[in-house]
Amino acid sequence: MARLDEQGRWREQLAAAMAEEHRLHEAAAREEAAARRWEARAALAERKEAPDLVDAARYRMAQHTARAERYRAEAARQQAHIVALKAVLLQPGPAARPPLLVVEGDDPVARRLAALEREDRLERDLAELKRQLGRH
Repeated sequence: MARLDEQGRWREQLAAAMAEEHRLHEAAAREEAAARRWEARAALAERKEAPDLVDAARYRMAQHTARAERYRAEAARQQAHIVALKAVLLQPGPAARPPLLVVEGDDPVARRLAALEREDRLERDLAELKRQLGRH
């Protein structure tokens, strides 16, 4: 019975991680669309010979592009987390680690710390998997 409860918690974590990955992909798509809009505005300002507006529009385009890249990178890390959770569900062991944290919101410090925690956990999980595969 305890085994089923533990597996249920892992499944809940998997569902939450998948939802977070989807949210990150959606956010990246919104930022990419905004970057394209600002790129079009920069082109319009260039045609209308308004250099101050060209610079401002390009600056905003760069901001949206950078945010989109950060969202995509975070989504890739979340995908790795999903793979690790699926591995735990398929090959559960007695020393299963707790899942990685899913951070919601726009707190940049919390996001960076959570990303560092995820990277550290993934590195430890990878080392453990390599150790297990080398043993078989």
